[in-house]
Amino acid sequence: MIERHGVDPRRAAFFEDTEKNLKPAADMGMATVLVGAHAPASTAPFVDHRTETLPPFLNRLPLRDAA
Repeated sequence: MIERHGVDPRRAAFFEDTEKNLKPAADMGMATVLVGAHAPASTAPFVDHRTETLPPFLNRLPLRDAA
């Protein structure tokens, strides 16, 4: 997907509810977000952000105008 769609991993985020699935994304340079009730307790060094549910997390993100 990265190559096919020309995605720069350093400008992408990967959201997942299983901690171990975030490691490959982190290794590529993506920001990683662990989602779920277990997320706040995660101590994995490759998890950049942790949230129990997405709406509050997404509402706090500073978004840029896509224009």
